[in-house]
Amino acid sequence: MKPDQRDPIACQIIDGLDGTGAVAELCEIDPGAVSQWRKKGIPKSRVKFLRLARPDFDWSRVPESYPTRDQVAIESQVMAEGSV
Repeated sequence: MKPDQRDPIACQIIDGLDGTGAVAELCEIDPGAVSQWRKKGIPKSRVKFLRLARPDFDWSRVPESYPTRDQVAIESQVMAEGSV
């Protein structure tokens, strides 16, 4: 995957929370799902969960608006099309 195809904020969050495996364990999901977040962005509900679960992370570096409405709309569209 080319670096420019990744969501830089998602990568910043995942890396800052000790990586893909640690985030997957925290969220009780497969590491492959977290890897997809690096490209597609972290779902809004998961961002809210991570903010509560890991207040020790410097969330001031993450915009309150993340993920943006556009990211949420794209994610919803992809899920509706069955492409996930």
